[in-house]
Amino acid sequence: MKSIIFLLIFILLVSCDALVGEDGVVVDSETGIRISDVSVKMVSDKGAYAEDLTDSTGYFNVVRLTSYYDNDYTITFEKEGFELEIIDENYFRDSTTEFVTEGTKDTLIIKLRPN
Repeated sequence: MKSIIFLLIFILLVSCDALVGEDGVVVDSETGIRISDVSVKMVSDKGAYAEDLTDSTGYFNVVRLTSYYDNDYTITFEKEGFELEIIDENYFRDSTTEFVTEGTKDTLIIKLRPN
């Protein structure tokens, strides 16, 4: 009986976790060239934090396992020579959002405007 109770509690606790954040590529809004070394920081309303630096292909990944109730966040993209870009959890659902593979919602494209 104790094993069943333990198992039910474990399942309940695990089911309360969720992945929060995004992955994608950062490109220059004028040239379309992918940008390396962009500082990417995700902060949720409840304090979950993840950061990354885009690689040579402009790819970033700021995804973190956190409480199911901690899914409101902002992601900041910053690099010298470009305007600061800040998105939130609704960016993914915006009709103007672009993805690497058209027609899917797999990998975001973030466009930074040069200063």
